[in-house]
Formats: sequence, structure tokens, C-alpha cells
Amino acid sequence: MFEDIVAELGKTQAEYRLAENRLRVSPNRPDGFETVIRRAGDEGYEVYLDDWHEFFESYEEASRCFLFALSGRCRIKRMLKGTFPFRWTLEALTGSQLWEEESTTGLLFYPFWRRTKVTHLQNDPVFEGRRTNSP
Repeated sequence: MFEDIVAELGKTQAEYRLAENRLRVSPNRPDGFETVIRRAGDEGYEVYLDDWHEFFESYEEASRCFLFALSGRCRIKRMLKGTFPFRWTLEALTGSQLWEEESTTGLLFYPFWRRTKVTHLQNDPVFEGRRTNSP
């Protein structure tokens, strides 16, 4: 499983770990995020970027999202209440060099009374010069 992605990663300097049903790529800078694709039983695949996550029925969609996360044209907007992370938004860099929100994951219960802080997590591109599309 994930042979095509592992073959591409093998051509890079990316640090990755392959398990039976999961592939993890470590962040490549201090303000980066871990990128994970995993088989979710017989139903499909899940992709995790930090704590943002999405379910995909097909491997093609999941792998496209996973590779997009490693392209440098992807970042995660993480919102915190105090020091408590509660919302993660996948953002894609558009052709006009603007960040566009794609999808948001969040918690139902969090300390809403605390001050909100926004940070951005982004990895350096793993695939230099490779064109990948947003999910």
C-alpha cells in the first residue's frame, strides 16, 4: 500500500515512516506539520495535516490531497483559544499568490472565553518543481 507515494518520497530528502496501513511524513521545519495518509478499513482513506483531517472514499483523491500537502502550496491555519488549539483550516495558494480556504475541522468543546490566536503551519516543498493540485 502507498507504493507510488513511497517511490516519489524516495527521490526526496523527506523523512517518512511506513506502517501496514499508514504513511507519515515528518514536518521539515519548526512551524511545519506532520502529514499522514491512512487506510480507514474498507471504507476509504483519511488524510491528516496536523489535526486537520478529511475522509476520502478513493485512494486517488486521498493521495492527491496528501501530495498537495507536501507541495509548498498548502498551509494550515490553526486557531487557538489561549494555548488550546480548536480549529484547523486547510488553505491553498492560488495562482494570484493569495491563500484560499478549502476546508475546516474543529472541536465542539473548547475554552471559548479565552483570547483567540491564529498561527499558520507550513512545510517547505518536498517536491521541488512538481505541480500538484489542491484537494
